[in-house]
This record gives sequence, C-alpha cells and structure tokens, in this order.
Amino acid sequence: MAYCDKCGAYIPDGQTKCLACGYDSAVEEKHAAQAARQQEDQRARAEQRRRERQELNKKWAESEQQHRRNMEELERRRKEAEEKARREAEQKKADGWQRTEYGSFRFTDGSGRSDTAKGHNKLLAALSYVSILFLVPLLFAQDDEFARFHAKQGARLFVCNAIGSILGSIFSIGWVVNLLLIYLMVVGIRNALNDKWEALPYIGKFRLF
Repeated sequence: MAYCDKCGAYIPDGQTKCLACGYDSAVEEKHAAQAARQQEDQRARAEQRRRERQELNKKWAESEQQHRRNMEELERRRKEAEEKARREAEQKKADGWQRTEYGSFRFTDGSGRSDTAKGHNKLLAALSYVSILFLVPLLFAQDDEFARFHAKQGARLFVCNAIGSILGSIFSIGWVVNLLLIYLMVVGIRNALNDKWEALPYIGKFRLF
C-alpha cells in the first residue's frame, strides 16, 4: 500500500503515478538521480580545471624562480668580472704598467711618461737582450732606471730561451722557438734604441724579481 508523496492520495499497488495529482514518484526519482549525476559531473570537471590551473601555476612559478636565479647568477658574475677588471687595472696602475694596442705591456712612471727615456744608456739597455748580457746593466748601471728596466726584460727573455731550448729539443720544434725568441730579441733591442719603456710581447708582464 502506497500513498502519494505530494498530495497524500492512495496509489494502488503496482502503480507509481498518483491518480489524483498526477505525481509520478519513479519519474521524479529518475530526474533527481540525473540531476545528481549532472552536479557530480560538474563538480568533477571543476575539480579537474582547478588541478590543471594549479599545475600551470606551479610550472610558471618554477620557471620564474629558475629565471630569477639565472639572472641573479649572471648579475653576480658580471659584478665579479667588473671587480676583477677594476682590481687588475688598479694593480697595473700601481705597478706602472699599461697595455698597448698590440697586446704588450708598457711601463710608465704614473705621470704619463711612457715613451721617452732621454739621457739613459740605450746601448746597455739594448745589450740586455743578448744572451746573459742582461746582467751588465743590473751590476754596473744600478742608477739607470731605463737600463735596469730593459735588463729585467732581457732576463725574462733569457729564461724563456732556456725553457724553449729544452722544450724544442723534446718536441722537435726548436726552429719555431728560435724564430720566436729572435723576434722578441729584435723587439726588445728596437724598444731600447728608440727610448721606449715598452715590455716584451707575451712574456714582458711576468715578473722574475
């Protein structure tokens, strides 16, 4: 025995539709079930979209964080390079050296003088590049700054000559080493005879004493 949920009228056995008001409980339950399934599908789709947005936001945040880290690293390296260049420039200035346009180094006294050495012994300075004769200005021209400068350059050339002879005999490239050393010797003698305080290319910046 059943009664209508809407009007309370009696519904005969085997029937679902009220004869008084026409309310059909089976149809309403079906509609309710369909509505519930639709709401569940909507909630599922909304949850899926929410998760997709979260995943996109996560990927964007990670990408943005990595980008900022890369920019910070580049900025740090740039500052380090600038600081290193500044320190090197200050050291070169303090030591009285300047880089020429040809890649060599030129001695100055800090007041702009770099090319002339009038009144100094150019002959002793030039002899400094001939084998062990760099010792002559060091021993007998201690008051001649120009001659001592080129004597130190000649000492570098002498050491490189010794090292080059050993390496040349090992690797069979002695003729290459000899050509390079002759070139450096000619450059040094030319600088000395032309009153220049200019260091030898490639090796002139290395200090021995």
